[in-house]
Amino acid sequence: MPTSIASGRREELLVGVMDIVSARGFSDVRITDMATELHCSLSSLYKIAPNKDSLVVVAVSHWGEIKLARAEADSQQGSKASDRARLYVRSAAEAISPLSHAFRRDLERFGSVRHAFSTISDRFVERLADLIEEAAGSGEVRPINARFVAEFIRYSSAGARDESLLEAAGLSAAEGMLAFDTIFWEGLLPCPSRDTGSH
Repeated sequence: MPTSIASGRREELLVGVMDIVSARGFSDVRITDMATELHCSLSSLYKIAPNKDSLVVVAVSHWGEIKLARAEADSQQGSKASDRARLYVRSAAEAISPLSHAFRRDLERFGSVRHAFSTISDRFVERLADLIEEAAGSGEVRPINARFVAEFIRYSSAGARDESLLEAAGLSAAEGMLAFDTIFWEGLLPCPSRDTGSH
């Protein structure tokens, strides 16, 4: 078991590790590279986790906790249930937009890290489904299966970050997510009532 490390320093190092692997992936980054870039000793990183793979898992889990808490706080700024759901999605989209292609590629190749990321993603879907149910219950969005919608957002948002699609459209990952956000939520809004009277 790694020996303990001061809480503040541990937080700082985990954020730094996530910054590195978000930008470059983690398959080709050595733990010695991380120590050099973070200006810390190898022993400091080994106090957090016994090896690189475990360190990345801990960093991803820590990042996820921070981003889920931020999304929850951002959602509470909405005055209506539908606003809270949309703000939750936007906050999550902002959180994942810096994740590089190299990171996403490695995520598919390493089961332990993929599991850590999926755990965070599952919690996002659970909470989003609750928010959508609230919005549907208040009549702010169309009556719909909230869990299906939440899962659909998860899969579709991944498609909106597809490298070849973004390149063809001339968009950044963040711009692709915002375009998806607009298209999706406009579709969920109730149809405006039509005036059927004669003119």
